Amino acid sequence: MTDEIKALKIMTSEMAQAKYMIEQATLRDQFAMAALTGMLAANYSGDRVAKAAYQVADYMIAAREEKNDRQI
Repeated sequence: MTDEIKALKIMTSEMAQAKYMIEQATLRDQFAMAALTGMLAANYSGDRVAKAAYQVADYMIAAREEKNDRQI
């Protein structure tokens, strides 16, 4: 097996794993991913960044629920 074929098999496997993770992600996870992306782009770092991303996600969900409550 050539190195190119081995590399392609590895990439295909990694892409399948990433697709599975995205499909299994909750809305909270998706909000946290978006928040984390912004934080990292703004050069936030440290061991608390992931926790902060989930805190932002929780605020986003709360705001979303408030909006839905007002529309009823």
